[in-house]
Amino acid sequence: MENAVIARLFGGGGANSLSSLTGISTELQAVVAVHSYMADRSNLCRTFAFTLAEVLITLGIIGIVAAMTLPSLIQNKTNK
Repeated sequence: MENAVIARLFGGGGANSLSSLTGISTELQAVVAVHSYMADRSNLCRTFAFTLAEVLITLGIIGIVAAMTLPSLIQNKTNK
């Protein structure tokens, strides 16, 4: 029975659709649906996440810009 489910899931033509899972128990269909939902959700989270390198580069750029602008801001404030 499990081999038939695996063959239906990973076989050709619409392999991951629940409509291809006819003839198996509703409990197994529910498990496949939850697994498919969680896989889609984890891929979605990975799509919108930043890597550590991107965050560090952004912080470095902000630090460089701040280091270039702060001296002139301090000088303008003391001259007033």
